Amino acid sequence: MARYGMVIDLSRCIGCHACSMACKQENGTPSGIWWGKVLVSELGKYPNTQLVYMPVLCNHCKNPPCVDVCATGASTKRA
Repeated sequence: MARYGMVIDLSRCIGCHACSMACKQENGTPSGIWWGKVLVSELGKYPNTQLVYMPVLCNHCKNPPCVDVCATGASTKRA
């Protein structure tokens, strides 16, 4: 069965990188290789700025560890 993607609620992502770490540990990728990562960007101009977190995940896992470790429930997967 094809897996096209996961749903990530960007308003709930706090940029903890737990998804990246869980993916790296589960898949045993070599040093410097990250299949899942969180991009961080800054929006606005001083003094009205905010950080925006954008998880970029591979979407290949049948049972993705990145969903299980998400502290805020931002990452979810349907059955």
